Amino acid sequence: MSVRDSLLPHGYIHRHDLIDRGWRPDALRAAVRAEGLVTLRRQWIVHPSTPVPLRLAAASGGRVTCVTAAVTLGLWDPKTAGDPHIVLPPHSGSGCGGARVHRSFGVVASPPRRLIDPIENVLARVATCLPLEDALAVWESAVKKGLTTTHHLSTIAWRGSRARELAASTGRLSDSGLESLFTHRLRVAGIVMRQQVWIAGHNVDGLIGARLVVQIDGF
Repeated sequence: MSVRDSLLPHGYIHRHDLIDRGWRPDALRAAVRAEGLVTLRRQWIVHPSTPVPLRLAAASGGRVTCVTAAVTLGLWDPKTAGDPHIVLPPHSGSGCGGARVHRSFGVVASPPRRLIDPIENVLARVATCLPLEDALAVWESAVKKGLTTTHHLSTIAWRGSRARELAASTGRLSDSGLESLFTHRLRVAGIVMRQQVWIAGHNVDGLIGARLVVQIDGF
């Protein structure tokens, strides 16, 4: 297998992962040059087409986190324009130009050979960066995608009151971020909607009272 093939599916790989697979350092350097790949900070081997946030993280010694990691992982996209979110070690003196830098400690340890923050740390930082309802949509999409569970969220020692509130309110019934937003706004207004109800052999997104059926569709 070539080094280029080893980059899949993330578009990057840690140098020591390849050495662990039997690559000699000299052969690895030659393959990187021959295959048109890029080495960043002497540890990360990336494809030139690897998304900018991942390349920024590799070049700065950090990891992609917060809303940028959420979008990279295929979670609900709150459509917040801005620089990529990168987390750097709290006591690091280095920066990351073109990025919004986080320096807080995560709630769980981060694997040293991944460029994306663990999902628990991603959600913790989303909780502080986004309005509550947008953060809830991201948290519930993480549950829907199977990256975490409501039970697991309840076991984490979250450091902030916003994260603890989200852990307590995150459900698993919303099929999309739009449903999360709509259900949250109803709850704030004091309106109870039952989600994913079967009526006459059909599943509906929501039922308010005994007769008002709600279907939520869109992008």
